[in-house]
Amino acid sequence: MIKPVQMKKLSAVILEDKKDAVLRELKERGVIHLLKVEEGDVSEVELAPGKTVGINVKASEYLTKVEGMLEVFELAPSEGKSMLGALTAEPAPPVQVEEVSASQLFKEAEEKLSGLGDRVFGISTRLDELKKETEEIEEAKGVISKLAPLNLGPADIKDFDSTFTAVGTIATAEVKAFGDEIGGLTDLFYLHSVEVGKANSVVILIAWKEFEADIRRAMHIHRFDEIRMPANFSHLKLDEAQSEINSRLSSIAEEKGKLLSEVKELKDAERQNLLQLKETLQIEKLLDETNTFFGSTDTTFLLKGWVPAARVNEVVEVIESASDGHCVTLVEDPTKEEEHHNHIPTLLNNVGPASSMEMMTNTYGIPTYGKIDPSLLMTISFPIIFGLMFGDVGQGLVLVLLGYLIGYHFKVDEGAKKLGKILMLCGIAATGAGFLYGEFFGLEGIVPMLWIHPMHDTGSLIQFSYYIALAQLSLGCFVNIANELGHKKPLHAIFSPWGIIGLWLFWGGASILMKFGIDGTIEVLFGFIEGRAAESIQVLFLPFLLPVILIAIGGKFVEGLTAPWAIYEAYEAITRFLFNSISYIRVGALAIVHAVFASVMNMGIDASPHIVLTLGILVAGNIFIIAFETLISFIQALRLHYYEWFSKFYDGGGHSFGAFEVLRKYTFLAPVSAK
Repeated sequence: MIKPVQMKKLSAVILEDKKDAVLRELKERGVIHLLKVEEGDVSEVELAPGKTVGINVKASEYLTKVEGMLEVFELAPSEGKSMLGALTAEPAPPVQVEEVSASQLFKEAEEKLSGLGDRVFGISTRLDELKKETEEIEEAKGVISKLAPLNLGPADIKDFDSTFTAVGTIATAEVKAFGDEIGGLTDLFYLHSVEVGKANSVVILIAWKEFEADIRRAMHIHRFDEIRMPANFSHLKLDEAQSEINSRLSSIAEEKGKLLSEVKELKDAERQNLLQLKETLQIEKLLDETNTFFGSTDTTFLLKGWVPAARVNEVVEVIESASDGHCVTLVEDPTKEEEHHNHIPTLLNNVGPASSMEMMTNTYGIPTYGKIDPSLLMTISFPIIFGLMFGDVGQGLVLVLLGYLIGYHFKVDEGAKKLGKILMLCGIAATGAGFLYGEFFGLEGIVPMLWIHPMHDTGSLIQFSYYIALAQLSLGCFVNIANELGHKKPLHAIFSPWGIIGLWLFWGGASILMKFGIDGTIEVLFGFIEGRAAESIQVLFLPFLLPVILIAIGGKFVEGLTAPWAIYEAYEAITRFLFNSISYIRVGALAIVHAVFASVMNMGIDASPHIVLTLGILVAGNIFIIAFETLISFIQALRLHYYEWFSKFYDGGGHSFGAFEVLRKYTFLAPVSAK
């Protein structure tokens, strides 16, 4: 829980014809992180690299069909569920399936998909045709609507032997200039325009063909947008075209409705079956692709992987049972070299709220194997810091309720559930801080104030923020010390800027500030340039100068840095502790901002002349504060953990334990006794 799960390295040599049985058992356990066996891993035996046997290709072909059919099902009309209904709807229960061979599965898939696929994809093709036809008719409808102001239909727009006709739209302000330009070319033309909308006109132009080229240049200059007659309607008068368009759109809508109803029926009947088939096909694809991890001889294959130490006997028993004893297994402890080069995967085993906080930890980086996992500590510190920024009893309870619904009630993915549980913890802390500040939905006097109000005693709140910095940054150093001691590096634990000497420096600097205050500390520092160096050294040597010197010595002789870099490391320790501590001012600052928002809301309430408006301001104000401040406080609390706290001990350089397993959602295997 404090550290990642201890690992063992497992190697197994298994008869080739038992491989499938072993993999099928292991995939349901999810307890081994497979390693790719490379040529030369076993010096005594020549190993061929593992390869797929074509099952993954065949499975992919069927998966493409299944996924295509499921996409068509999404075209079916929805059942009209509300968003809340969709979030709380119970999923269909998984069905029991038998473990079958790949060939048997493909045979069943072919039988299932052949007839159903023809029907589903036939409907899809026809829907695409109707969509294209609708687009063409809608385009024609737009053309006809532009002709309507002229009382002309497509059949009325045609060229003759000596004349050409053009219909289009043009800016109303350009009509006269356009007509004048054509008049400069010839007197033998007809131009009629009708205004449509505020700035445009629809125009019909008839002129001699001998002037067509010049007139079309004028059309281009004046941005005459010519209307092209739809071919399928070119023989119709205006009323005939309008009637034909409406009739065909109605016919298409009717046919489309019938097709979608048929899709809905197929979806209701077959969607779950297809999802179950998809899941089993994905499993077969995974099994075949897993072959690439193994090394093989003519009759055996070699499997290697990392297994949690507590479950290694279970995995050995599974391999021995599935292979009928035709195997040889070897279990080894991780080597120092494997740990040093970060070859060991990280598996976290947090429970309760800490398991949700893993998501925040892993977002920064995966904990390194053998080092402390900060998730449990963060489960305590993160909500507290968030709560102090957001303190309000009523608003905190809203976050508790919202977090509970997301984490335990709504049907959302696992990541959202974890976020909901974190939000619930933050809401609990915010509720507690609300009692400290005496705020309830931004109102004062409703709940008792157990400490201070952020707007009335800002100095104490900012000072308290420094105490939080002192506590959390010290905790980070303690964790770093524990990590170094756990890796048998006692000198690093002592001389590291974030080790024992670093704590000495941090606490020494804090004690000077507490004793002399900011002004007094500055005066002590300026003593070096004002002729009071001896006095300044007497004050600063033990709590400040000596640990700085020791950090530089440690950098040179423990970490192996050059002298300039060792001095720089000591300097960086000073500045990092200083600026990290200052960064915690945001805890008090955001609590003050939260109180200011509440104060602005209260000013609006006090000025409100009507109870309805008062309630509106109260509700709207709280919605804004909750939404805005939750986001800001969450981000800032996360920042303090990532950039201030984690920088003392956490590198996030590990890689996750990638369990070889199948995640079943729509199926489950029949018990062995039922087979």
